[in-house]
Amino acid sequence: MAITAKCNHKCPGDKECTCNGLVRHAHHICRDTTCRCHTAEAYGLEAMTVDHQAVYMPRLRRLEEGAHATP
Repeated sequence: MAITAKCNHKCPGDKECTCNGLVRHAHHICRDTTCRCHTAEAYGLEAMTVDHQAVYMPRLRRLEEGAHATP
């Protein structure tokens, strides 16, 4: 059996984090898969279409690429 400790933080949806409290982490998630902590947005991703295919791209990368685009 693995040694774990309860994480005392809450997810962005204000529910108990189910992560191992002995492992340092910043993204807290709960057991409810419909909660906003499980969305792509919670991971800093944004759904986009690239070459006619749906993909997830880090939001910061998209913003950086947009800043360097030429009109």
